[in-house]
Amino acid sequence: MAVKGIDVTGHRSRIVTGDDLAAADLILGLAREHVRHAAVLLPEAWPRVHDPRACLPGPPGRRPRPRRAAWRLADPGRRRLDLLGSHPADDVADPAGGPPRGYQATADLLDQLTRDLVELGWPNSGPLLASPRSVRNKGL
Repeated sequence: MAVKGIDVTGHRSRIVTGDDLAAADLILGLAREHVRHAAVLLPEAWPRVHDPRACLPGPPGRRPRPRRAAWRLADPGRRRLDLLGSHPADDVADPAGGPPRGYQATADLLDQLTRDLVELGWPNSGPLLASPRSVRNKGL
């Protein structure tokens, strides 16, 4: 992350709590298991719990996912049942313990997902103004 100008030396992973979820306007799980955990831990958070890759076309060989404004945030057809199962392409890879190129790939993907979120949710907002250093990640 230092290559991107982001200091993460103070970051420590932790398990999210119901209080964390209750205080959040938008909850993003980088793995389907994280989204499931949040939806089970605090069921009333379900409308605010999302998978950041759900708005992107699927990987080669898989059915493309439709791009929808505001990331299906207001989709009344969204079902909790959709959280069942798993596929590696649904998750953002965790680079922990891997080579530096894995960390770079994950950082690049998170950067793109963030830009896609802004574009889909706020299409006329212009360039992303916030510095990556100003964004806090509580993680799941």
